[in-house]
Amino acid sequence: MKYFARRLASLFLSAIWLGAAIGFFSAGPCAAQDYHWRRAYFPHNNSDPWSAVAFNPLSHGRVIFAGPLFVGGIFRSDDGGNTWVEHATLLDTNALSRINDVHQVFCLPSDTNIVFAITSNSLYRSTDGGITWDDRYNHDTLGGGLGLGFGGIDAECMAYSAKENAIYYGEPPDGGLFRSIDSGASWTQLDTTSDSIRFFSMDVSQDVPPSIIQSTDFDGSFAFSSDEGSSWAVTFRPDAYFESPKIVFSWQAVNSTTGKHSIAIAQQWKRVESSNDSSFLSTTDGGASWQILNGPAFAWGLDIDQRTSMLSKPRDPAYPRPLHFFTGLFDARQDTGNGMVQETTDGGLSWHSINFPQGVPGDTLNPIVQEVWVIKYDTTSGRIAVATDSGIYIADPSSGVAEAPPPTPPIQLTQDADFVTLSSQMPIASIRVFDLAGRQIIESDPMRNIFRISIAQYPPGVYAIEVFVEGQPPFRKIVEW
Repeated sequence: MKYFARRLASLFLSAIWLGAAIGFFSAGPCAAQDYHWRRAYFPHNNSDPWSAVAFNPLSHGRVIFAGPLFVGGIFRSDDGGNTWVEHATLLDTNALSRINDVHQVFCLPSDTNIVFAITSNSLYRSTDGGITWDDRYNHDTLGGGLGLGFGGIDAECMAYSAKENAIYYGEPPDGGLFRSIDSGASWTQLDTTSDSIRFFSMDVSQDVPPSIIQSTDFDGSFAFSSDEGSSWAVTFRPDAYFESPKIVFSWQAVNSTTGKHSIAIAQQWKRVESSNDSSFLSTTDGGASWQILNGPAFAWGLDIDQRTSMLSKPRDPAYPRPLHFFTGLFDARQDTGNGMVQETTDGGLSWHSINFPQGVPGDTLNPIVQEVWVIKYDTTSGRIAVATDSGIYIADPSSGVAEAPPPTPPIQLTQDADFVTLSSQMPIASIRVFDLAGRQIIESDPMRNIFRISIAQYPPGVYAIEVFVEGQPPFRKIVEW
């Protein structure tokens, strides 16, 4: 019964997230607007390059994760990027080092307590909203590992299929496409016969089975699979050296002939001049064929506005591509072209600046930015988060961030002579209680709003209580009875 309750809650959250993308939060016409920018302040690592940023998709733009490039730490903000707390605690006590060099953070839409951090050589998983992290996936034997020997990535290589409630992960250096149907607790390698494909970035369509597109190794080629990775076809090969940091499927756009969600935008970053001198490609058939798009030179970082109101119509020149998406520039002067962060509102036919801060040479509070690593757009709030070589930047639309739903009241704890009672307006997903020696004495998944602990069952002493509610940071309390 508990399994079905958790499964129902997971599917319900998926529906909420998809509803937001489909347009429960109305977007209005597809027109450019100004954004108000602010640079996030970190008491530590404030001047370091940042290579990862991600929203909790159910937090209405409030919960944001970020990771610096060369130093340790994973940071979480619960107030839209105004204040941050560092988290890098590993559950595997035998881990050789703390988490560092984070290149992608991925928050699972169906259960936002599940967060992944991918570095240049490792994969980490958190089940408490990014507070503590599991290191087992990176070792064959160390610390009782799962024996997967996962590698890492320099681009974004993890994707989610809401139709299957499955996670896909394509990782170098030895190739391999992995799939998890239990929120990342365990993984199955799908493409055991395609060792020649070495992956870089990846995304999957919202179909069953999904179309899968991967950029291959570091040459900028694109491969696609329509059979869960059993076979691959390389369908685009540039004539010069490219890297592809991001591939994004439109969640809502549909190929009118096949009925599949096979519309995607892929990005290239050029290292040398070539005849394929473009930053963007698009596909309408899941990667089987490609069209070169207009785009700013030296673009790196890509995200799509996934609302249905941002879909092109059959008469639009961009049809069937989404109209609204974002990019940044990499290894470029900050005064290049239309600015370091740009958007298109006509499906990539034209681009314009969204007034990213120019920066002042030598100014530590308003530094020069030359590299944009990752851009994330939060559909429900209109907020943008950008990881750069000079910090994390947050932008709110000039019309104001849409009013967030009132936060769920905190978990209430009351105590009397017989019981410790925990209550919440949202169903309590799980509860754990530890004694002073660190032994777990209670573990429960009640999925109800009130949970009582009978004090008489346990000797007097000091206990730690940990409570999880979907979409909220964990509640922790020390009690004595």
